[in-house]
This record gives sequence, structure tokens and C-alpha cells, in this order.
Amino acid sequence: DKATPEAFIGETFKLPDARVRSLLAAAGFSIEKQARPMSELSFGQRARVGLLALRLTEPNFYLMDEPTNHVDIPGRETLESEILEHDATGVLVSHEGPGMDDHAKSRARRIASELGYVAFVLDYIGGGTRVDMSELGAKLGPLMADPLKTRRVGQAGLAVLTAQPRVDTTRLAAIGYCFGGTMSLELARGGAPLKAVVGFHSGLGTARPEDARNITGSVLVCIGAEDPMIPPEQRIAFEEEMRAGGVDWRMNLYGGAAHSFTNPAAGEMGMAGIAYHEATDRRSWNAMLELFGEVLG
Repeated sequence: DKATPEAFIGETFKLPDARVRSLLAAAGFSIEKQARPMSELSFGQRARVGLLALRLTEPNFYLMDEPTNHVDIPGRETLESEILEHDATGVLVSHEGPGMDDHAKSRARRIASELGYVAFVLDYIGGGTRVDMSELGAKLGPLMADPLKTRRVGQAGLAVLTAQPRVDTTRLAAIGYCFGGTMSLELARGGAPLKAVVGFHSGLGTARPEDARNITGSVLVCIGAEDPMIPPEQRIAFEEEMRAGGVDWRMNLYGGAAHSFTNPAAGEMGMAGIAYHEATDRRSWNAMLELFGEVLG
């Protein structure tokens, strides 16, 4: 190709010559190489020009196929610096009621790897693992009985998330599963600066429904129609609460899905009304992604 790096960048992005030269110099191109035809550059140098063009589009997410095979060392260093300099959306993830497990951790990893966000999993039960069902009442009961305490625990997790150096504190979200979804909702009711709140098979009730007026972000709850823990009357009360609070909200109801429909290990509990549902897991995740795309960019 007879086009030069200088001509390619300048014409593609309609930039003044001085700006183009400055950008190419920062990418490691001397004045001489800036004016050299692309066909005379090495493969690594051409890839570096391509990366500069990509960066100028200001993407939210990079997905590269074997970058070390195509990009030279200066190009990799420039890309790494570019990524680290940009703040990312922060997402607080809260596990299911029985405690921390691979399910919650895997969701955080997906958020980080698929979306490029920073995710932190809050262990609101403590201990770093699931608790025995015989102990669950004593661990979870105090939180279920006191929404203000639940919010304080959630705020502690949010503080850890926002302390991470790459987190953009103007782009925060909270998602949760089972009581973790309840915690996410209570955080929003408490006025936390969340742009998006998502509850999966989450308890919807609260002792302080009037606090819905404090919710500033968009709310999505994904509920299984066959979930015995979230009966129709609870869904109706939630709808009334959201409407009275003037909240931007949506509720997705999934036929055939029971409680814990996102957790592949749900059946191991051997309890009626608790089961994994692959289609609903997939559809509810996509609903979350749609909301994130709408309000987080």
C-alpha cells in the first residue's frame, strides 16, 4: 500500500497535520517513518498504526486474537498504557443467600472478561464459602430483618469496589443473586449512586418501600414464574413500590423457571422449587447486558 501512516491517520480521522505527527510520534514513529509507505513498514509497525486507529475510535472494549503474534513490543506497551489509563465501569456482585461460591465468582469473571468492567464479589455472609443450611438462618436472618443493616454491608462492599484505581465512580452497577439481589436493591433504596441494579431470582420485599424514591438508577429484576420464594403477591407489591417511587424499572418473568435458575449447581441442594434453568440463565444475562448497554455505555 502506498499510503503513509501520516496520510492514513490524517484522512481517516480528519485531524490536522500537527496532531497526526504528535500521535504517530507517541506511537514510536519517527518523522521519516511517518512519511514512509505502509508497504515498507514491518508487520509490527503496521499493526501499531492499526492500533492507533483503533484507539482513536475510543472503544469501550478490546478483543484481540493472539495479539503477541501481530503487535511488536512498542505496540503492546502503548496498548497496555492506553487500557490502564482509562477508567472502567465498576460492578458490585453479591452471591446467593447460602454464601460465597464459584457461581458468584464466575459471574464476576464474566463481567470482567466479556465487558472489560471491574467487578468485586461481596461476601456478605463471611467465611469465604457456602454455609451449612442449618446455620443459614442465624447468618442471614439479621440481614433479612434489617434493611438498614443490609445497606450498610452493601455500602462496605461498594467502598471496596470504588477504591480500586481503575473504577469510574460515575459508572457503577450492582447485581446480585437470591438475597444478593435483595442487597443490591436495598443499596439502591438507600440512595447509593448506582446507574444500574439487577436482581436475579432476588427477594423483592422490603420493610422500607417508601425508600424507593431514593433510587437514582435503572432497575431490572429477573424472576422465575415458578419460584416459590417470590410469589405473585410479592411481585405485585414490588411493582407498586417502584411505581410509587418513580423508578425506571423493569421486571422480566420467565416461565418454567424456579429459584436459583442461574446456578448450574442449584439441583445439588435437593430442594423443591430450586433448580437451574439454562434458557432463563442465558436470557436473563442478556437482559442485564441490554440494560448495561443502555445506561452504562
